Amino acid sequence: RMFYDFQPADTDPESKPLFVLFNGGPGFATSSCLLVRGTGRMTLPVQYHVDVEPVVDGGASVPVPNPSSWTRFANLLYLDERLVGFSYGIEPSVKCVMSPVEDASDFVRALLTFLDSHPALRGNQVVLVGESYGGVRASWMLDMLLRYPTEAAKGGSDLPGLIEAHYDAVFPCAGGAVGESTAARQF
Repeated sequence: RMFYDFQPADTDPESKPLFVLFNGGPGFATSSCLLVRGTGRMTLPVQYHVDVEPVVDGGASVPVPNPSSWTRFANLLYLDERLVGFSYGIEPSVKCVMSPVEDASDFVRALLTFLDSHPALRGNQVVLVGESYGGVRASWMLDMLLRYPTEAAKGGSDLPGLIEAHYDAVFPCAGGAVGESTAARQF
């Protein structure tokens, strides 16, 4: 159960790219950093002092409109990783061992589920925006999405079929497995 927050583009969301934002860590919630710090419609004000970490206005800040919101040019999808932030597990005995492959496959599944639930955005360009370890996650995700016939099964035997079903909807004239160059038109 992965928590997400979606903020559509201010204008023409159907024609704007989808930026998928996630923190690294592992174990650091997107909802506690990227979501509240300068990318979305609202942000928490921060005071900066020379040679000191940023200080949130006395720790009791309230969100304010963000004049530099990325929603001016993109749709924004924020994702918390498994068991972090507002995400939770349903298995009674969840291991707390980090696997980059399982982690990336969680995010690919969440992204595909989101796109399936938002048909108007399904074919939009998708930009993966990873902070810190999120860059490693983005690399694994792209490997699975672009080379899905050979690489996606590392994330589960059903994952290649889920990715191919997505491509069948987005590239209906492709006829069979979608090649890397075609997949790269979206991701």
